[in-house]
Amino acid sequence: MTDENSTTRLATAGDLIYKAYSRDYVGGSAKVISVFASCHYGTSGWRIFFQSDGAEEGTYKYFEKVPSGVTTELMTYYTASFTEGIGATNAPESVKIIDAHGEHDVVVEPLN
Repeated sequence: MTDENSTTRLATAGDLIYKAYSRDYVGGSAKVISVFASCHYGTSGWRIFFQSDGAEEGTYKYFEKVPSGVTTELMTYYTASFTEGIGATNAPESVKIIDAHGEHDVVVEPLN
């Protein structure tokens, strides 16, 4: 279980898999970028999420909220996603995702 007092930090999860996709923005040539992650932890109760790095376009930080209180000792898999709300006229060919393990360049694939 998590609460307001649990720690939020860059994700330390195991077996991370990142994907990034672009799709057409309605009514124009712009593209909407979406990023996805899959990972696991050895216990239950984790919350994971992306946050766009406002300082650098095409960069996303992947965070975790550490569980507090009682957790179950069980390998538990999680997914997270984030979609930019508006289209980008110069959609990137790759995005950068930052977690506790470092920086990861992820190719943006078209979503058809």
